[in-house]
This record gives sequence, structure tokens and C-alpha cells, in this order.
Amino acid sequence: MLTKTTIVVWVFAVLSGTQLCVGQNTALQIAKSYAESYVPSIEGPTHLVDVPDSVVKAFQELGRSNEAAAEEYLTLVFLKIYHSHLICCHQSYEIRNGIILDVAIDSLTDPLLYEFNRITGVLVEQQQVEFLSSSFAYDRVKENNDLMKSALIRSEVVAIDKLVRRINGDGPWED
Repeated sequence: MLTKTTIVVWVFAVLSGTQLCVGQNTALQIAKSYAESYVPSIEGPTHLVDVPDSVVKAFQELGRSNEAAAEEYLTLVFLKIYHSHLICCHQSYEIRNGIILDVAIDSLTDPLLYEFNRITGVLVEQQQVEFLSSSFAYDRVKENNDLMKSALIRSEVVAIDKLVRRINGDGPWED
């Protein structure tokens, strides 16, 4: 069934020369919604667990069809986790879930982290990494200024920078 929104998206795609499929549009909506609404706990070092299968599949589909959008929204999620680690405990933590064995990132235990790495190539496939800091997305943004074009990423980075200054004794705790 075609809705007004679907028709507008299709017309825009045709006029702009963009190749767009309904699945890609749905994946984008799911990934965007998840990233924007994700709020990690600040009660202790949080991990990305219990991500709904629909969200994992949406990020996988988006990663195949629109890597830039997938990277943007995954970066936002991981920035939020790092920020929560700084708020609760004033330091970064291991970002992976479970027991760290012979592989860099396990696709079943950490599907969104796996997808982020597949897109960005931050880590060499199957490279053993003793500790993967939750600051990795923040470091990625600092290396790739294109990600700062996103207002949500920029806002999160500014908040992290401010908090790091406070933690290091270089800024006031009151606003």
C-alpha cells in the first residue's frame, strides 16, 4: 500500500536520480530511530546488549546499501555509550560483550560493533585486540571530520569534550 510519505520519497528519489528501494528506506528509518532514541544507562559501565533483531537487520541492510548513513547512526550509538561511561565512571571501558577470545569482534555477540567495523575497517578482520575502548567511536570522529556534519554527532562530541575537560580538572562542574 502506498502512503503519501512513500510517494514523496519515491518522487524525490526519481527527481534526484537516487536509487532507493522500500527496504533501504525502512532500514534507514529503523536505524535512525534506534540511534536517536538510544539512551544507555549511567548507573555503571553499560554495554550494547539485547538489541532487537529488527534493528540488527536494519543496520546490516543499511550497511550494504548506504554505508555513510549506517556509519553515522552506529557512531552516534557508540558515542552515547562512551559518554555514559564518562558520566558514570569518568573513564572508558571495554566496548565488547562477553569473553574476548581469538577474534577482534564477534558478529553474534556484538552485531552492531561488527557491522561498524565491517563498514569502517577500523580493526583488521580477525585481529586479536586485547582491549577495545568505548572511546573508539569518539576517536573515529576526531579522525573523520565528515562525521561532524551530523548535528547529533557534533552535539555528543561537544558534550564528551566538555566532560573530559571537567574530569581532567580543566573545566567547571557547574554550567
